[in-house]
Amino acid sequence: MFKTLENSQEYTHWKDASQELKVGYMWFYRRIKDGRLEHKYDHRGQLYISNQSLFDELSDYQ
Repeated sequence: MFKTLENSQEYTHWKDASQELKVGYMWFYRRIKDGRLEHKYDHRGQLYISNQSLFDELSDYQ
């Protein structure tokens, strides 16, 4: 289950990711405990990502 940063220390917030990727309505997280790449959206449409290849994978969103 993916959680917001406020509810879990398992995620690191990439503060500048939304601006750099020009999708400012999304927030990006790296899930520490699981190396698998997963894309999940919560009820607010926020994107959670569990892999350090975040910027490579999200280059398509630009």
